[in-house]
Amino acid sequence: MRLGAREGAGEVKPLYIDLFAGCFGWGCGFVAEGYHVIGFDLVHEDYHGPVPEGCELILHDREAHYSRHLGRLA
Repeated sequence: MRLGAREGAGEVKPLYIDLFAGCFGWGCGFVAEGYHVIGFDLVHEDYHGPVPEGCELILHDREAHYSRHLGRLA
């Protein structure tokens, strides 16, 4: 199975995952090269600007996520 985002009829773009996406500085470069970008960050501040076309933003606090799940193991 090939990782990527489906675009149109069967076209698959390569996928770039941007941790700590912020303003999508790296992500925009990868979009320009034909990638689909999924960015992760804790919050999306006003100064980050809009999420660029070709990018998706997932707001997620990894530390809270892992603390919640690891707490069940104790």
